[in-house]
Amino acid sequence: MLDILLIRHGQTDWNRDRRVMGDHPIGLNAEGREQVEFLAKLLNPVSIDAVFSSPLARTRETAEILNRGRGLIVREESDLKEIEYGEWVGKTFREIRSSPGFESYYRFPDRPVGVTGESLEAVCRRAAGFLGKVRGEWKEGRVALITHADWIKCAILHFLKLPLTQLYQFRIDNASVSLLSFENEMERVIAVNNTAGFESLFIPRGPL
Repeated sequence: MLDILLIRHGQTDWNRDRRVMGDHPIGLNAEGREQVEFLAKLLNPVSIDAVFSSPLARTRETAEILNRGRGLIVREESDLKEIEYGEWVGKTFREIRSSPGFESYYRFPDRPVGVTGESLEAVCRRAAGFLGKVRGEWKEGRVALITHADWIKCAILHFLKLPLTQLYQFRIDNASVSLLSFENEMERVIAVNNTAGFESLFIPRGPL
């Protein structure tokens, strides 16, 4: 059986201010580091065989905290990056409400964000492709991916075979864990946006 943990990075000042980060090099703030330290304690009893991280500062910092004491190599992967927000980077979500393409961003996920950004559909292709790569490399064990909210949402929608228009129907909080499980031909979404205890998530699972 293969478990894939989808972990969102801890809070940054721009998360707190509802400001678009994109690929801007924003690190964790004090609360974000506390969130990830707490998550690391929760995950301490859980064995992890590999850690992959988006190359952005906030995800790298999260991965390094979670990897303390494990001695694993944190492997950076560009496919795990945040959606490219183009000219929206640095603006608050309140400010971009009057921007060209704002309505399209929410209603038409196949269209690019703003004028120069990436589409959510492209992010979902990246997510599906990278998950396929992980499944090809790891037939069993437990792999952690440290990434971003929209990436995690795309991964979950992909395996639930739901349309991208459902992206805004659920939240992915900072320092949360969502869990995908694969056993033979069985694909399951075990948890979404979990920030509490994890013991029950990793008990042996039968065919039902």
